[in-house]
Amino acid sequence: MPPRRARVPATLESRIKQGLQYFAGLREDEAADVARAKDLGDALLEADMNIISNTGILSGIVAAHAWAARALAVDVLNDSAYVAFVATATNLGELLSSQPGDQAYGRQDRLVRALLRADTLAVHARLCVRTLAPTRGAAARRSLRPPDAIKRDLVWRVLQNLSTIARFVNNSRDAGLKHELVTALAHTQLLEHAARALLSAAQAIQPASSEGTSGAAAASGTGLPPESWITVSGVATTFAHALSCLVGTDLRTTALCPRPRERDASVEVSQNSRQLQLLEQLRPLLASRCVQLCTGWAGLCAAITVRQRAADDSAQQGLVPTASQLWHGLPSELIRPL
Repeated sequence: MPPRRARVPATLESRIKQGLQYFAGLREDEAADVARAKDLGDALLEADMNIISNTGILSGIVAAHAWAARALAVDVLNDSAYVAFVATATNLGELLSSQPGDQAYGRQDRLVRALLRADTLAVHARLCVRTLAPTRGAAARRSLRPPDAIKRDLVWRVLQNLSTIARFVNNSRDAGLKHELVTALAHTQLLEHAARALLSAAQAIQPASSEGTSGAAAASGTGLPPESWITVSGVATTFAHALSCLVGTDLRTTALCPRPRERDASVEVSQNSRQLQLLEQLRPLLASRCVQLCTGWAGLCAAITVRQRAADDSAQQGLVPTASQLWHGLPSELIRPL
């Protein structure tokens, strides 16, 4: 009997391809192997851009990311889907942030189109809605991390992904790509769902104050904020960045007004007519209820932060706005420094 041949270790590229093929072929309600998800995540982390930017691997990352997002939209505590989602989202962000000279540079237009046409934003919107659902005790006990922490992290990664796409599209010369993004946002209402999920995550965090302390006292900023609130602050910053990228930098503020002055409007139309057409489609998305509420909330918290940093410790309490001055009906636990 001939001797058995020694097993040849899989190369890094083949490990990635095998892992991507495995997850891309799964149904969203199908159980997956957590160990395989971790192995894929480790391989993607270890690989350089020469491997990741391979066309076959790029399409596999998009497909695996879509599966992970759909699976999390069914069960937000799906550990294998969470690991795969984090790994693929990280790689997508790195690819879209490539600079001239990088291996992946020049392929981002196709990558963004692939993400938009694969209904990635629609699945992300479903995922944001899923984070609002209460978590059952049994599901929480089998999860690798606390459910609230997972939900906050998922909302942050969804918004980070959107912010990266919006920044790239804003810098792209391809007007058709911008139109596709705004159309996808209108179809999926991702901004509204993400804003609602962010506000829900923020409201779920208890202020770092003793029991019975009022919201104004909690907003005074005494003591360090909990780690969970620091995460929410980062998510709020990412959300603001995504909005600024969507609006773009080519137009002055007057162009965003519903009724700009005639002289300002005529100048903008002659110089940036295509951008104005996109803003006409974007304006209703920015004016939606939760987006407006989330933007106002972040602004109020930022105002408190600025006031506190400019004040001496002895004067902090007096500089915190009262409910009648600034809260505008928002829950007191939301009004805290970012």
